[in-house]
Amino acid sequence: MSSRKSSSGKFPFFLTGFVLVVVAIYCGYWVWMSGVIKQGALDWVDDQRAMGREVSYSDLSVGGFPFRFVLEAENPILGDPDMQSRWEGDQLQMIAMSWNLHHIMVRTPGANFLSLPDLEPFTLTASSKSIASLRIEDGYLRRFGLTFPEAEAITETGRQFTLTGFELGLAPMPNSPDDLQFALSLETLDLPNAIPDAEWLGEEVRELIIWIEVEDFYPVAEGRKSQVDWRLDESKIHLRRGEIDMGPLDLASRASFTLDRDLNPDGTVGVHLSRIDELKAALRTAGLLTTENEFVITTIGNISKNDNFATVRVQDRKISLLGRTLAEY
Repeated sequence: MSSRKSSSGKFPFFLTGFVLVVVAIYCGYWVWMSGVIKQGALDWVDDQRAMGREVSYSDLSVGGFPFRFVLEAENPILGDPDMQSRWEGDQLQMIAMSWNLHHIMVRTPGANFLSLPDLEPFTLTASSKSIASLRIEDGYLRRFGLTFPEAEAITETGRQFTLTGFELGLAPMPNSPDDLQFALSLETLDLPNAIPDAEWLGEEVRELIIWIEVEDFYPVAEGRKSQVDWRLDESKIHLRRGEIDMGPLDLASRASFTLDRDLNPDGTVGVHLSRIDELKAALRTAGLLTTENEFVITTIGNISKNDNFATVRVQDRKISLLGRTLAEY
C-alpha cells in the first residue's frame, strides 16, 4: 500500500518537471530564433544598401513572446532610385506564429507616404484591421493577400481617394497548383474628380469584382517555364467574374483567351449590361452616343435579358459581335 502511495506521489513531480523542461526548451528556442530573425533583417538591410537602395529606421526589435515573432521597425524608409519609388511609414510590423515561419502577416499602422512612378506622391492611411498576408514556399511567394476595410489616400495637391471593403488575393488554384487565382474586390471607391474623357461615369465606384485564373502561371514565375513556351502551349487566361457598377455603367463580364507571340489575344468575352437606357442617356448627354455605340449597347442589352451574356469575339486583331466587326487594332 505504501509503495503505491509513493509511486502516485511521484507522478505529479515528474509531470511538473517534464513541463518545466519543455517550457525551458521552448523559451530557449524563442530567444535563439528571435536573434536569427533580427540578424536576418540586418543582413537584408545591408544587402539592399549595397545594391544602392535606401533603407533606414530609427529602431529595430523583435517581440511577440511567447507564441509569435513580431519584427518591428520604427519610422522605416524604403527607397529604390532605379524604380523611382519610395515608402515612408510610422511603423512596420512583420508577424509570424512561432510554429509557422512561412506565413507572414504585415501591418503598417499610421500614415504611409508613397512615391511611385507616373503617380502623384500620396499619403495612405488605413484602418487598424488592414493587413497583408504572405506565404513563402521553397523560396517563392506562393500566396499573397491584402485587406483594407477602410482606407484614405491624399495626394500632395490635396486630392482625396476613399475606399471601403478592398480585398486582393493571389493564390494557387486548389485543384491545379501551377495555375494562379487572382481576386480583387471593393465595395466603394470615391474619386476626387471624374476620370478624364469619361466624366459621364461620375466620381464613385459602387462595386468592383475581378476574378482571374492564369494557367501555368507559377512555372513561369518560378523560372521552370519560359514565357515563349507558355504562349506556344496556348495556356489560357480566364476572367471568371468581372463586375463594375459605376455611374450609369452596370456591367458584368467573363472571358477566356490565349496570347500569341506578339501578345495579341485570341478568345471570347461574355458581356452583360444592365440599365442600358440610363447608360445611353448618359452617353447622349456627353455627346458620345454614336450610331455604332447605340447598336452595341442595345444588342448586348437585349441579349443580357434573363441573365444571359453576349459573346464578343476577339481574333486576328479584330473585335466582333454577331459576325459584325466593331473595331480593329
